[in-house]
Amino acid sequence: MSLLPIVVIVVATVVFKLPLLLSLSLVCATLLSVHRLNNQQLRELLRKSVTVETISLIVGVKVFQAVIERSGAASQVVESFVSVNVLPALLVLVVPFVIGILTGITLAFVGVTFPVLMPFFVQEAGAVAYPYVMLAYAGGFLGVLFSPVHLCLVLTKDYFKADFGHVYKLLIRPALVVLAVAVAWFLFGAEPFARWMAL
Repeated sequence: MSLLPIVVIVVATVVFKLPLLLSLSLVCATLLSVHRLNNQQLRELLRKSVTVETISLIVGVKVFQAVIERSGAASQVVESFVSVNVLPALLVLVVPFVIGILTGITLAFVGVTFPVLMPFFVQEAGAVAYPYVMLAYAGGFLGVLFSPVHLCLVLTKDYFKADFGHVYKLLIRPALVVLAVAVAWFLFGAEPFARWMAL
C-alpha cells in the first residue's frame, strides 16, 4: 500500500498524460483527506519535510547543473575527449559517462554527447549501429547513477542519513551488470540475448 501513491502518480502521468505537478497535487490532496491530518499534524509534517538543508541542496544542485550546461563546459569536455586518439568503443562509453557524472541529468548527457558521437551511431549505408548506441547510453546512465549532483541520489541519501561511500558500494554490483550487458551486446550483438530471452 505504501507504493500506491507512487504507482498512481506514474500511471496518471505516463498513461493518462496528466502534468506531473497536477498528478502530485491530486495524490497529496487525496492522502491528506484520507488521513485527516489536523493543522498541528500538517505543520509538523511540513516542518520535517521542508527543511533549509533540503531546499539549499536542491538549489545548489540545480545551479551547478545550469552552470555546467550554459558555460559550455560539458561540450568542451566532449570535444577534448573526441580530439584524443582512443578506441571508438572506449570513447563512446566514457564521454557520456563523464557528462552524466557532471550533470546528473539523462537529457543532458544525451543532448550534449549524442550529436558529437553521431558518426559512430550511423553506418555508411545509413543503418543505425545499435551496439554503439547501447554502449553510449549505458555509459551515460551509469554516470548519472553515480553523479553526486543527481537529485534522486542526493535527496534519497539525505533522507536516509546515509553516506556516499556506503551508497556507492551498493550501486557497484548493479552498475557492473549494466556495464557487462552493454559490453557483451557491443561485442557479440543482440542475437545471443534474443535466444536467451526465447528460452
